[in-house]
Amino acid sequence: MIAIPSIVAAAKLAKRHIYFVVHTDRPSDFGNCFGGFPCELRAAPSGANMEHLGALHQDVLRSARPGDYFSPFNADHVLSCEVFAAAEKHLDAGKRLVMYAAPRTVGTPPEAGSDAAAVIDFFLANPHPEVVRATWTSPGTFHPSVIYQRNGDNVCANGFHLHPVAVAITDKPIEFCSTVDNDMVGAFLPDECHVITDSTEMAMVEMSPPEKRLSGTHDDGGPPGALVLRSPNWVADWGLTLLPIHRWFFKHRIVYRGDPHAFPDDPVPRILAHMDEAPNGISTNAGGRAAAGC
Repeated sequence: MIAIPSIVAAAKLAKRHIYFVVHTDRPSDFGNCFGGFPCELRAAPSGANMEHLGALHQDVLRSARPGDYFSPFNADHVLSCEVFAAAEKHLDAGKRLVMYAAPRTVGTPPEAGSDAAAVIDFFLANPHPEVVRATWTSPGTFHPSVIYQRNGDNVCANGFHLHPVAVAITDKPIEFCSTVDNDMVGAFLPDECHVITDSTEMAMVEMSPPEKRLSGTHDDGGPPGALVLRSPNWVADWGLTLLPIHRWFFKHRIVYRGDPHAFPDDPVPRILAHMDEAPNGISTNAGGRAAAGC
């Protein structure tokens, strides 16, 4: 069990009443693990995939009522203890959606109740191979949903696909057909959203086996490992196949540690410029790309 202990620890610092809804095909695995918080176990199909995951999150949304806050965490998430408190601050101030880039990691999860600094220490010491491949100027091909940059102790990311930390439920409908980080976020306008950019405020990671590969990781038909595929224009064309709100997310630099400007080969200004120059915000690359996060 990876996610629940860290979620329980973060829930203890929340101001609001917390209610767990867990979808599982193994209800007998869940004993008294929710720290006294009320919990409801709902049936989930065995071997649920990404499409199932979106349906399970929709199921919880249908149960929510205006005034509720909804946090769609997955079984591989590990939270810092500040996550709910940080989300509440921004939602209480009038935002409807709080987003963050939770990097993939490997190894033994951080201890439940770890603060943001400890969770980021763990990430920096244990990045997943997909994160290494998605770090700018690393050799090989990558999936550009999140682009990482690392220069010594300075580490940051800009991402099209971020993860929803929390959603404020109102009487406005939230309808989607795939996942919460893909088309659900299209229900929100930029001024309704807040991206957590300072990882001292809160932090999250995803735990994945080292052999996991993203389904959209590819070399786009070019020579394997060719760095030319990692040009800013190539990334911009990929981003232009996504929703406008994904491109708005990408404008936000998420700082995990250090100076957000300490990257001499920073591709982000060139990526943004190329997207701004595209006619009607439409990619000149005819091939759409699978939506996925890293």
